[in-house]
Amino acid sequence: MEAIRTCVALLGLSFAATALGQNPAAEAAPQRLLGTSIRDVTVYPAEALITRTARAAVSRGVTRYEITGLPLGLNDDSVKLKAIGPATVVGVEVLSAGEPKSPSKTIEDLRQQLKAKQAELKAIQSQMEVTRSTRAFLESLRSDSAKTFSQGVLAAPDPNKWGETITFLEKALRSNVAEARQHEEQAARVEAEIAEIQQKLGEREAGLRVPTKTVALELLSDAAGEVDVQLDYLIGGAGWSPLYDVRAASNLGDANLLMQAHVSQKTGEDWSGVNLTFSTAKPERGAAPPRLTPMVLTGADMRRGRGSELSAGKTILADRVAAVESESSMEPSAGAPGAPSLRRDAEVSASGLATQFRVPRPETVPADGRPHRVRVTEAKLALAPAHVAVPVRANRAFVRAKPKNTSGFPILAGPAQVFVGNDFAGRITVPETLQGEEMTLYMGADPGITIERKQDKANREAPGFLQSRVKWTYGYRITVKNVSAATGPATVEVTEPIYVSRDDRIRVEIEKSQPEFLRGEKEDKARETEGLLQWRLALKPGEERTIELVYTVTAPEDLSVMGLER
Repeated sequence: MEAIRTCVALLGLSFAATALGQNPAAEAAPQRLLGTSIRDVTVYPAEALITRTARAAVSRGVTRYEITGLPLGLNDDSVKLKAIGPATVVGVEVLSAGEPKSPSKTIEDLRQQLKAKQAELKAIQSQMEVTRSTRAFLESLRSDSAKTFSQGVLAAPDPNKWGETITFLEKALRSNVAEARQHEEQAARVEAEIAEIQQKLGEREAGLRVPTKTVALELLSDAAGEVDVQLDYLIGGAGWSPLYDVRAASNLGDANLLMQAHVSQKTGEDWSGVNLTFSTAKPERGAAPPRLTPMVLTGADMRRGRGSELSAGKTILADRVAAVESESSMEPSAGAPGAPSLRRDAEVSASGLATQFRVPRPETVPADGRPHRVRVTEAKLALAPAHVAVPVRANRAFVRAKPKNTSGFPILAGPAQVFVGNDFAGRITVPETLQGEEMTLYMGADPGITIERKQDKANREAPGFLQSRVKWTYGYRITVKNVSAATGPATVEVTEPIYVSRDDRIRVEIEKSQPEFLRGEKEDKARETEGLLQWRLALKPGEERTIELVYTVTAPEDLSVMGLER
């Protein structure tokens, strides 16, 4: 029924206008300007979804509005309009604005401040010119007076008047000098203020996309009234990334993971007091996987034309591969046909393929292109820390925790600052961790664990009567001590590298390991592929443990072994 009423209304307007010989659109839809404000912003990794709202008065029939001052970078295909109330949107068009005008109130305010300060400086400079002229006059007057008296032009000069004249001129000159100094100080202050405003204005305008777009809309209503209008559009020049603070308790029992958003934008319009949402979705990438083309092989007669036909076969394969690479790397541009619509983005988010973080308070992000921190959320993590050591690189033990992500949301990869108690421990990278998964966090070095590594052996034996191969022997002694009662009982995982052979003629053999290094599927793989040996030592406060390791490398005498420490 609503659709029928809409059609009847449009037909009635058309017939009435035709009967009068007039343009129905021009008579039924007078143009008005509709002022909107940004209410909601959803920031994606490389763009943002802007929601503007306004209250519009409508008449019976078609009411035409224009929303001007929109930035040039908005995606025309993403523009969506919705009317809430007794009206229906029957037309939407994106136009180029006639005269560019900055939508950023901050930039307009800075321009007005600059204009006022420049006028103030000009007034001070005018006063300085008057002061200079006055001083020149006083200097000439003093010179002329002295010359007149010295030449005896006055037959009987009165000494009292002579003194009064000198006093007057000196006082006037001192006052003039003080006034000139005051004007110079005022001018210097205003010039500094002008320079500061110009710097701020330059920073804002450097990332500003000149707004040259207007959205024209037509609202159809059965009666006069008011409706709420909502305008949505995607725009580039914005993005965000996660940033963390890991604040662990002094006893390392648990930690608070504070998630912040590093958000920046240079869209040309400030986001002032908006409802801010951060999303991991990437609308610009599309929702479908890239299409693959068949990898076709062609045969060639090996007896004739081998070179040219083989080359042709390679060319076909290369072309297919290039096509696959091209299609897989192509991403629709903001204004290209086939770019994802807002509705698809919402579906992706709602289906669980993306995570959204809606900030619970209004936020302001100016269009200055600078990164701004916004607090997003916080989670508590149970640490259960352990100690790890790599003595060949550091004589300290580092605290490692592997908490489960019980936050209720996936943790995104990003840089983090680590604090233990009130002390800054260092910087790490938080790995991407889904809900329920285990993550690895390093909490810095523990001064309560000391490590000493000494090389006991490093010798080379040439082939002899009972030995036909060259032999190198390496021996190390690693001492680990728990020196602090505050650390409490500690388990230290020690990792030591040995040589790995990629040549069957070169053999690496472990002669001694006391205590025995760890064995298992994971440990054996690390030893065989990376040459890493691991021990796990349990230490009470004040206890000391020592690892003794001896291993050999042998190779034929005539083989030059590359990469070996001599």
